[in-house]
Amino acid sequence: MQPLVSICSITYNHAPYIRQCLEGFLMQKTSFPFEIIINDDCSTDGTTEIIQEYAEKYPDIIKPIFHDENQYLKGVRGMFATFCYPRAQGKYIALCEGDDYWIDPLKLQKQVDILEKSPHVTMVYTGFRTVNMSSNEYSSEVHSQNMYKSGSGDILKKIMRGNYIQTVTVCFRRDVLINKYIDMAPCHIDYLYFLIAAALGNVVYIPEATSAYRINPKGLMCTSKSSVDSSCTQAAIYVFTLLSKKEIRLSPKQLNRVKINYFKDAIHYYRIGYKERLNKGLRINGCMCLYAFFACIELAVEKLPNIITHRFERRKL
Repeated sequence: MQPLVSICSITYNHAPYIRQCLEGFLMQKTSFPFEIIINDDCSTDGTTEIIQEYAEKYPDIIKPIFHDENQYLKGVRGMFATFCYPRAQGKYIALCEGDDYWIDPLKLQKQVDILEKSPHVTMVYTGFRTVNMSSNEYSSEVHSQNMYKSGSGDILKKIMRGNYIQTVTVCFRRDVLINKYIDMAPCHIDYLYFLIAAALGNVVYIPEATSAYRINPKGLMCTSKSSVDSSCTQAAIYVFTLLSKKEIRLSPKQLNRVKINYFKDAIHYYRIGYKERLNKGLRINGCMCLYAFFACIELAVEKLPNIITHRFERRKL
C-alpha cells in the first residue's frame, strides 16, 4: 500500500538513542500507512546493527539506507536531500534525526489532518521538549525563545530573520521538495525547506510538545555551528533573491514587508557598529547581509519619487 507519509531520518553513531527514535515512529497511531526511510552513514558503534534488527522486524515499514563508506567524510552534505528524499513515496514528509525522538503517538495524525483539510497549508510544525544525553528534560533559553516566536499563518517575514523551527517537529508537503527553486539552491539544509514552505503557502503551528530535541555535544549544531550558520545565511540570501526577482509569486504587499524588514535590520546593525560583519555577509541575530541591505535601499529609492511628490502636493494645498 502506498504510504501517505514518509518519515525521513538520518543517523551516525547514535547507538544509545536510535531505539528510542525508531520506537517513537512505530508508536504512531494513524489512519493511514507510513514508511520510515533511515540513512545510516557508516556508523561504527552498533547503530547499523540496531537498524538492521528493526528493519527485519518491520520490513514493510522500515527502509534502511546503508553505505560502504562514510559519505560525510567524502564531502557529501544535505543527507536528507541526497539520500532520503529521492526514495520517499509519501505525499507528506516528516523529519527526525537519529538522536531525537517523538513523544506524542498522535503527532503524525494531527499534522496530516491539518494538511489534508487545508490545501493552502504547506507545513505543520509543533512545540517540543529539550532533553540532555540521558533524555532528561533540559532547560534551554534559546529553544524556549524559539517556541515563543512560533506561530501560524504567513510566517515568511519572521522566519527570514532566522530559523526558529525545530526539524524534529515538522511535517510538510512533498511539493515543497519538487520544484525548480530547490533544484537551483546553493545548499540543502532544513532551513531552506522551511523558507520555501513559508514562501509557497501558510504554515500551522501546534503548540503542544510532540517531540524531543536532544542537546548532543557531538552533533553538528555544537561541532560545526559556524558552518551551519553560513549555510543558513546562504539559504536566506537565496530565497531573498527569488523574492526580489519575483521568481516566487508573492503579492507586492508581502514582498515589500519582507524587504522592509531586512532594511530595518540592516540600518539597525549598521548604526550599532556591525559594519564589518555586514560587509562579510555574516549571520547576526538572524540572517543579515550587505546584499539584503542594498536590495532594501533599492526599494526605498523606488518609493522616493512618490514620497517627494506626495509631500510637494501637500505643501501646495
